Amino acid sequence: MRMDEDPRRRTGSNGTGTPVSTDGAFNLNGDMQHMTESLSAQAKSQYVEGRAARFAFRRFGTGTGVPLVLALRFRGTMDHWDPAFLDRLAAARDVIIFDNAGHSKSSGAAPTTMTDLAGGLLDFVDGLGLAEIDLLGWSLGGIVVQAAALARPGLVRRLIVAGS
Repeated sequence: MRMDEDPRRRTGSNGTGTPVSTDGAFNLNGDMQHMTESLSAQAKSQYVEGRAARFAFRRFGTGTGVPLVLALRFRGTMDHWDPAFLDRLAAARDVIIFDNAGHSKSSGAAPTTMTDLAGGLLDFVDGLGLAEIDLLGWSLGGIVVQAAALARPGLVRRLIVAGS
C-alpha cells in the first residue's frame, strides 16, 4: 500500500472574494478558524494504489473500531461532504472519504455503470487492506453501497442508504 500527501493543496477565490480550497480548508463563508478546528478539514489527502486506479482519500476520527466508508452522489468528490456532518461521524469512529476511479484526484477511467462504481469502491477498500467496513451511501452513492454489499456481503458489517 502506497500513501502520500496531496502535493496540490492550494487556495483561491470563487469570484466573490470568498476563499475556497481544492481540499476543503475553508467553509462557504470563508471562515478559516472554524474549519481549522474541524477534524475533517485537518485531514490530509492520501493515496492508495488499487488494481484499476490510484485512489485519493482522507481518513480521520477516533482511529478505533470498524471504519465507516462514505460513497457520494453522481459526480461528487470527497470535497463535497459537509464538514459539520463528517465531524459528527468522526467524533465516535473512524471515517474514510474517497474519490472513486476517474473522479477528481483519483486516477483511472470513470466508471459508467453501478456495478463498475461498486467495483471501484471495493478496489479502494481492498487497497487499504480493510477486512470489515460499515458503508454509508448518499444519493447515487446509496445505490453504489448496496451493489458493493451484494457483491461482498462478508466485508460489510452495516449499510446505511441515505437520500437515495
